[in-house]
Amino acid sequence: MNKYLKSIGFSDLNRENLEDLLKRVEKENYYESISFLNDGTRYGELRMQVAPNIGVTVCGYYKEDTSEFVREYYYPFLKGTSKSTNEKIEVERYYDKEALCGICDEIRMGVTLIFFVQNIGNCNTEIREKKISRCTYLAGLAESGTILLPIQKKNNGQVKFKNSIERKNNELISKAREGDEDAVENLMENEINTYSTLTKRIKNEDVLSIVSTTIIPYGVEPDIYNIIGNIKKVKKEINKISKEEIYIMKIDANGIEFDICINSNDLLGEPKVGRRFKGKVWLQGEVYY
Repeated sequence: MNKYLKSIGFSDLNRENLEDLLKRVEKENYYESISFLNDGTRYGELRMQVAPNIGVTVCGYYKEDTSEFVREYYYPFLKGTSKSTNEKIEVERYYDKEALCGICDEIRMGVTLIFFVQNIGNCNTEIREKKISRCTYLAGLAESGTILLPIQKKNNGQVKFKNSIERKNNELISKAREGDEDAVENLMENEINTYSTLTKRIKNEDVLSIVSTTIIPYGVEPDIYNIIGNIKKVKKEINKISKEEIYIMKIDANGIEFDICINSNDLLGEPKVGRRFKGKVWLQGEVYY
């Protein structure tokens, strides 16, 4: 059973109830996407919403002789509402199922960003036509989370200086990607200086008062991240089936904006604009071509 079902308001599902839910998705879906695999098989994605932009997707194939739908797997989803990145997305297939993960070198992170692709059928079609991605809308399901107070606000001069440093750093990363050795050396020097500064500050300060936002890979799963982000918007929704409360927050982490949802029972603290969210998140996304 997918443990992120509780993120969309299904915290008390047993296997029997889950089967009933998946059958309901197959019958009452509001969205159906059909694509063809390389072997000619018709493959379908069926979605049902339990709250605005929140729901369950069932994926499977259609039998050639009877057109009967055969379920292969399912996943809970949150549809993103913010354009998170314009970087080129490379897509790889999971080894054990007909699912895709998106991979991009996001400059603002400095590392490779990996996420679960929600619009599999569209991606398969566009990839066969050798199209290049235009943008990606990211979203995340949080297993648990904590609300943090914001870091002390900087004055305009400090903000401008910080933005200038970030722009220069992003330029260095771009040049380093192209093989510029001077840029690589400058980046290494910056990392050493940053490490030295943090080592001194951490003796007298809490790490959460030093690090404003971050996206860090968590565990062995490639699309799970520990995230700290500034809250830009907050709204509360009700799962129409379970009647459980769900928080949807638009957050900004490392300059990347995306939506996350979490069961209100798994969130410690009251989310408000200006505060920060910290939690473990399964990152998903829709890739547009």
